[in-house]
Order: sequence, then C-alpha cells, then structure tokens
Amino acid sequence: MRVIDISTSSILSFVLKQCKPTTAENKRMWDLYHDIESQITNISKNYNISDIKLGGSLARDTWLKDEADIDIFIKLRSDCTKKDLHNSLEIGQTVLEKYKPYLKYSDHPYVEAVVPLGKSSVKVNIVSCFDVQPRNWKSAADRSPFHTDFIKKQLTPKMRNEVRLLKTFLHANKLYGAEIKIQGFSGYVCEILILKYGGFIKLLRAMQKLDLGSTIILDDKDFIYSHLHDTLIKILDPVDPKRNLAMAISPHNLFKFIFLSNAFLNKPSKNYFKPRRVHLNHNLLDNVLLISFNHKYRSDVDNLWGQLRKSLKYINTLFENNDFHVIRSAIASNDSTESIFVFLLENLKLDNKKLHIGPSIEMFTQSIKFLNHNKTKRIVTWIGDDGRLYSLNFRKNNDISSLFKILISNEKQFGMSKGIKSDFKKNFKLITGESILSLAHEKTWLYSSLGDVIGSESHLS
Repeated sequence: MRVIDISTSSILSFVLKQCKPTTAENKRMWDLYHDIESQITNISKNYNISDIKLGGSLARDTWLKDEADIDIFIKLRSDCTKKDLHNSLEIGQTVLEKYKPYLKYSDHPYVEAVVPLGKSSVKVNIVSCFDVQPRNWKSAADRSPFHTDFIKKQLTPKMRNEVRLLKTFLHANKLYGAEIKIQGFSGYVCEILILKYGGFIKLLRAMQKLDLGSTIILDDKDFIYSHLHDTLIKILDPVDPKRNLAMAISPHNLFKFIFLSNAFLNKPSKNYFKPRRVHLNHNLLDNVLLISFNHKYRSDVDNLWGQLRKSLKYINTLFENNDFHVIRSAIASNDSTESIFVFLLENLKLDNKKLHIGPSIEMFTQSIKFLNHNKTKRIVTWIGDDGRLYSLNFRKNNDISSLFKILISNEKQFGMSKGIKSDFKKNFKLITGESILSLAHEKTWLYSSLGDVIGSESHLS
C-alpha cells in the first residue's frame, strides 16, 4: 500500500485549512438558508409545492470558503405542468425582491440574486423542479435533489475534505465548472471522482494510468449504458446512468488535468492550488489579431458561449481556408454585452504570390479548366517534372484584415452563429499591434484569454 509522504501531507493540510469554511462561516450560510427557506414556506401555500430542499455543495458539505452558492429547490407536485413551473418563479422573485433578483437559464429559467453575507456576498439560486421518481424526469433540474441525497449518504467527513482539495486544485488551474464557458469538472463530478477513487491523491494516481475511452462508474451494473456515449472518458451519473457527466469536459481540459496529476505527484507544491499570474509573451503581439464586437445582453451565459464557440470554430476554418494558419485561438467575454475573439496566427500578412498545383496533364479536360481558371491571375505557368500543371498567381488579398472584411460581406458564406451574426456584422472591430496590450489592461477578462494564446500555460512553466 502506497502512503503519502510527509511533505505532500503537509501541503494538503495547509491547503485544506485555507479552503475549508470555519464554523462561524458555516453558521452564517446556514442561517441565511433557513431564513430564505422560512420565507419560501410562508408564501408557497398558493402553489402546488410538495417540498423545499437545499442542494449543491452547502447541502453536501463540500463547499469552499468564499465560493459557495445557496441552491434551493422548490419541488412541485409531479402532476404539475411546465406552466405551473413557470408561475412558481414568482416565489423566488418575491422572496429575493430586496436583493434585485434576475432570471438565469439552464434547462428552464430560475431566480438568482446576490445577497450580502458578512463582509462578502453569496449567490442564492431558487430553482423550481418536479417531485418525480428517479428516471421519470420532467426537467433537467429534477435530478439535482437526488444528486444531493446520494452524495450525502455516500461521502464520509474525510471524503468531503478530499473533495475540497480537488475543487481547489481545479479552481487554481481554470478547470472547475461544467458550464460551456469553462468546459471543465462540475462540483458533482468532483464528488463522484472522490467516491470512486477514495481520495484526492488516489484520484491523481488513477489519472496517471487512465486509459482513454474508459468508463468511470460507481456501480458495475451501470456499465451497460457505457456504449451510449462517445467521449474520451465516460463518467456515468449513478442517479441516471444513461447520462454521461464527462460530456461537459473538453479534451484540452481532460489532458490538462492528466498532466497536472502527473506533475503534482512528481513534485508536490502549494503552487498547484493557487492561481498563477499570467505572463504574456510580448514578442508575439505582431502575430495577434483581436476581433471585438458588442452584442445584446444575455441572461443565459451558456447560450452566449455556445454561440461564441460555434462562431470561433467557423472563423478559424475561414482563416485556414485562405492560407492564414491559426496557431491558437480563444474567446474573451464580459458575459454581458461585449466579446472578443483572440487569434495567434503564423502571419497577419502573406506573400502576394501563391503557388497553385493543378492536375496531371493526362487529365486534359481538367488541365484546360485549370489554365482558364488561373488565366487572369497567373504570373507564370509550367509543367512540372511530375507531369502536373503549376501556376504562380498573384493573391488578391494578402492582408488578413482586408481579407476578413471582404469574406464577411458575403452573406451566403458567412456562417457564424445566427444568435450573434447580426450584431457582429454591425459593429465588429479588428485590432492588432501595441493597442492590444492597453485594451487587455483595461479589460481584465480579455487579459486572461490573451494569456491563453500568447502566454505559456501555468502548468508548463
């Protein structure tokens, strides 16, 4: 049996003291919950409410100091309709009225507000769902109370602290969160992984030996559902084993976690548990292009990031198809009304000449078409030693800024996500050179994404 050495043990003890809430902090959170729960109970008599349940990391006692939300689930009777669920939003809006609540979206709308608590604040989410039997889901939120019950029964006090270590590790390395913006590990996935492997260090050791394509399950009988999914790894939800919790994890973030697991075990350090400052390589600025634009406010941030990711993929393809090689790219957004695409390119300007390789001269008809097609643009044409036609042509547009403006003017070919396409075309700006730095210092959310493109990843430093 392998044991944790003293230095590793002391590191983990130190980290746990930093991230675990104090008794006083825990009491403040629970007092706030009980206060809100009492208000919900008082006004819920006019609704078809069967139960009120606390969910999330507070209920499961896996929350981190200064990181917890209070997730309260209002369970409607199973015979209620989607209309009833929508009407029940009034409960959260009334209870949180003095905190200026707003609607957020997941599978369906829910109410959120930022509530002052001590010297800081906490997000309170009031989510409606249906009181159904397992696997008879009427909404995605129906699973959440079952997740809470399952984890509370399974996790030991020691395991809860191991979850905290894992969450802190992932937070520090920008791997925590299943939302589309992050594409990382959810809190629930963290709890499942600790349940599976028994502890933080044991999990890291398991990652060293992980076979891609493997399935992580808590109950062997659930393996029959593994074939339903095609991801690099599969993590089946014990509450609903047809559901793959690893769907949200991007390949990049999975590989990053595997590498970090190896790196920490090889040379344990507290640095793996704290965010590292981003250092930009200024020498690469001449190869960076920013495309910024304003768009309509979105309360559904997941929806916005889904559209941004789809659009980034399209623009990457657009550049590649026109000989501008994209080395790295990223998205920056204030999650409200402004977003920026960040590109590191091999060149922002190409040579004004391009070699075109044509068909073999044995394919005479195609050869004639090739010659006619390049007639007006060619500088010189020849037959190569391999029996193919070659043509050296002038490029019409060799600067990426002017090329991009021409490309997006073609409505039929401009394939960005419909949700942001109109706003983008109205006000996009292309930014290059030294002005990128001043903009990044002005907008902290851009600075981080710029670091993802022209900064070395912290775990490789």
